[in-house]
Amino acid sequence: MSQDNGMSKKRGTSDTPLERVGAVIVGAGEAGVGVAKALRVEGYSKPIILVGEESCEPYQRPPLSKSILLEGANLADIVLLTEMEAAALELQIKTGCRVVELGCEEHLVTCEDGSRYEYESVVLATGSRVRTIKAFPADLEGVHYLRTWRDAEALRRTMRTASRTLIIGGGWIGLEVAAAMRVSGIDVTLVDVSDRLCARAGTRAVSSFLHRLHRANGVDIRLGSSAGNPIREASGGYTVEIDGVPERFDAIVVGVGVVPNTELARAAGIAVENGILTDAEGRTSKRDVYACGDVANHLNRFVGKRVRFETWSHAGKQAAAVASIIAGKAAEYDDVPWFWSDEYESNLQVLGLPSDDDRVVVRGDVAGDAQTIFYVRDGRLAGVVAINSPRNIIASRKIMERGIRVDVNQLADTELDIRKLLKK
Repeated sequence: MSQDNGMSKKRGTSDTPLERVGAVIVGAGEAGVGVAKALRVEGYSKPIILVGEESCEPYQRPPLSKSILLEGANLADIVLLTEMEAAALELQIKTGCRVVELGCEEHLVTCEDGSRYEYESVVLATGSRVRTIKAFPADLEGVHYLRTWRDAEALRRTMRTASRTLIIGGGWIGLEVAAAMRVSGIDVTLVDVSDRLCARAGTRAVSSFLHRLHRANGVDIRLGSSAGNPIREASGGYTVEIDGVPERFDAIVVGVGVVPNTELARAAGIAVENGILTDAEGRTSKRDVYACGDVANHLNRFVGKRVRFETWSHAGKQAAAVASIIAGKAAEYDDVPWFWSDEYESNLQVLGLPSDDDRVVVRGDVAGDAQTIFYVRDGRLAGVVAINSPRNIIASRKIMERGIRVDVNQLADTELDIRKLLKK
């Protein structure tokens, strides 16, 4: 085991000697930390190096748009791996450090501080970064993007004094921030160029529910609209043109998706297309190089095609599969995709990959606050949306995993316990 355990911020030089290790994990988010922990659980005893670009301890990202903004939670409340835990697992973690070169043929990783590692396996868990809009650059004062702890901290400070905010983007991040702001008493105008909310990632039923929910909570939703030409005012706010009409806001939040961090992989000659291309268990086109989490465009057996998931659940489970492979054990990753969002007092969970082209079966009141929407394809569940009805998710997952054929009339029957369908 390496004798340099715990959090390391040491700066090396070009003369730093080559260190031989078992595994180098690039990226210290949910996926990277998940691989490191799972390797130890699998009995992997060789030295592990975990390299993260942020200078703080690894942390969870989902709370950034939830408890961090609403409940005043701190970094310590969302840490994934403390210094003490790292030492107990005999992990060497380099925070505030970036990998600048990956030599797949030489099995060599070089960090910006000059440190070099000869690896047996390397895992690319490089995640993703926010997609920016040219008219609203991230370094413009008063304009917020949300991806890191520092982003969340800055936005939370702004929320203490803002009375009116413009949110650009009607996806999950934009909506969760909108909810946090409305709960905090801040007026919100949300604009999106699409004709419905969550148009890229949600079905029409999901979009309809979200629209009703946010309208009921006072969000001014402008669909099919665009924002531009921000002009900074002496008072500190902005005048922004929405569809050509100027309006004043105290702050601006942009949430228009993310871009996978594939630069390191591409430079190393690894196959890249909308992420790093991998098989189901995270193997890339280069020997002993794996990828997992947001950055991995993997072949998902359940979905039957290549997909790239940007979810906490996927990152952790694919990380476990990658760790099993590296540890020399069999692993099959065919997990049913799952995602959740908490907005106001509502909980929405999405299972599988539902499509508006599927047979749609609603269980509960279509216009109500609690319902489960089933999406049936070729006689089997392809997806489930649970709105304030989480109890149906567990049974639905098992039905999907087992490929059980379903009867649409039974799915719609609110008197029938979904778990009974598992007995088929």
